[in-house]
Amino acid sequence: MKYTYGDVDDVAAYLFHRGENAESYGLFGPHRRDGGISFTLYAPRAEKVEFAAASNDWQGLPMKRDTATGLFQITADVPEGDSYKFKILGEGGWTWKADPFAFSSEKIPGTASVAVPLESIPPGEILAPPLYSIYECHLGSWMRSEDDDFLNYRELAHKLIDYVKEMNFSHVELLPIMEHPYDGSWGYQATGFFSVTGRYGSPQDFAYFIRYAHEKGIGVILDWPCAHFCKDEQGLRHFDGTPTYESDAPYFAENRIWDTMAFDFTKPHVRSFLYSSADYFARLGIDGIRVDAVSYMLYKGFGEEATDTKDPANVREESLYFLKELVGRMKARHPKLLMIAEESEDFPGLTATQKSGGVGFDRKWNMGWMHDTLKYMEMDPIYRKYHHDALTFPMVYAFNERYILPFSHDEVVHGKKSMLNKMYGSYEEKFAQLRLLYLYMVAQSGEKLLFMGQEFGQFKEWVDHEELEWFLLNYDSHKSLKEFVQSLLKIHREHPALSRPLPAYEGFKWQAVDEKETSSIAFSRIAEEEEILVACNFTPAETTLRLPLEGKYLRLFDTHMKKEGLVSESGYLSIKLSPYEGSYFIKA
Repeated sequence: MKYTYGDVDDVAAYLFHRGENAESYGLFGPHRRDGGISFTLYAPRAEKVEFAAASNDWQGLPMKRDTATGLFQITADVPEGDSYKFKILGEGGWTWKADPFAFSSEKIPGTASVAVPLESIPPGEILAPPLYSIYECHLGSWMRSEDDDFLNYRELAHKLIDYVKEMNFSHVELLPIMEHPYDGSWGYQATGFFSVTGRYGSPQDFAYFIRYAHEKGIGVILDWPCAHFCKDEQGLRHFDGTPTYESDAPYFAENRIWDTMAFDFTKPHVRSFLYSSADYFARLGIDGIRVDAVSYMLYKGFGEEATDTKDPANVREESLYFLKELVGRMKARHPKLLMIAEESEDFPGLTATQKSGGVGFDRKWNMGWMHDTLKYMEMDPIYRKYHHDALTFPMVYAFNERYILPFSHDEVVHGKKSMLNKMYGSYEEKFAQLRLLYLYMVAQSGEKLLFMGQEFGQFKEWVDHEELEWFLLNYDSHKSLKEFVQSLLKIHREHPALSRPLPAYEGFKWQAVDEKETSSIAFSRIAEEEEILVACNFTPAETTLRLPLEGKYLRLFDTHMKKEGLVSESGYLSIKLSPYEGSYFIKA
């Protein structure tokens, strides 16, 4: 195999070493050059590095250390699509590593990188459609082929995006699609932070997926785990024979919760690496990045011990700096890109602007609302009156941040039961309560997120190696639930009183808040041009709410598909609610 050496971009390398290069995929990774494809590697403490490819029978070719930058480089006449790895001689001897900046990878169980130059991957444009509701999806188990294999990104584009469009979601959020060796990690333990997983095809196939979504007006959000990486030999761990991307201190190098390695944000090259990973996917045209496990990044010892998250001394300043820089750089480079935080505590100001001292995320998942609401819905209705604050307390903090209300994948695995089976009672009562829960969710302030299968009431928990129980749509109860969600999301998008984010409490007003004995509530959602009254009964008994409201209210939508409207008499509006009924009324 012929090979030669080229020059390394000194400026790009300088910025990479300073933690200021958000386009370091232009310096590293495969690129077309005279003489073939160029490869550049950061392995600062390696004694020697060789390039090996399948087309050369994995015989190592010596890479040249660039003395000015400390990087290794080679240009080889490998065919595009060839598999390759780096052989690195470090403190522990020779190891075989995948390219940290590869844009493509072999399909598992293969662990090599694939030589797809950046120039072969078409860039995309961020569409940024209005955010209303999100369909969270694991591509490997949403739907599978007839022989139970993964679908290709192109096949998924037509099947999944058309379905998301039909269901009236505005966005699809993909569980991590960066290369990862273990299916059971769902993509959260990555080896390739620039490589879309080969399970579903090539980066060109994924670019098609994004392009097709945008043609249909659907935004694409990526779940992006940047707190940690997996320990597999081909990955980043001890990359040059020493801790390269993790901390030099063994205690801080590992994430003992997930048995992974933790990124060391004090190292400038780690920050450049991760800024560039986010920027690369924005280059492909994705519309949003959901940053995973923010609490684990922000708090010392989080998840391993009782951490006082109110004590500023427990905040990891290096992680806070990284997150602010990440958001700031992405928003400066891609103003339309949504930056979303998955943070389970109450770190202040995550969605406040950086000018006001905040971190600058566009949205944050409201994990507290999710846990309180699901706990309430799982309990016997007899006892719900003792926990009425689960319905009322969330409004105390509902406008502290810009929230997304999620019912995510984490809530339907590991013995937590499916959404349908969380609901208390008989078969019929489970469906009635799930409809009520979704109607109540959509009436709250903030955008909505449902995980796949929740929209039609999958009975069993999510299984990552099986497709959804699509056969359930042959049964009226499941088909009707799907149609209910479809109509509910259409109502949400069409009515600004439900969907338009307004500051503070301007868009919300309690009408009945203390109805503990009947476990019922009523409130109004208000926009400049309309008012929608929301009434919910969380018990299996009929109840009546008498509200001090004037005027005529037309029934807009409800869980029992009634039609009649309401007119106030003597200054009061009387609403009779059937068991587990939720209703929207629009003021005439």
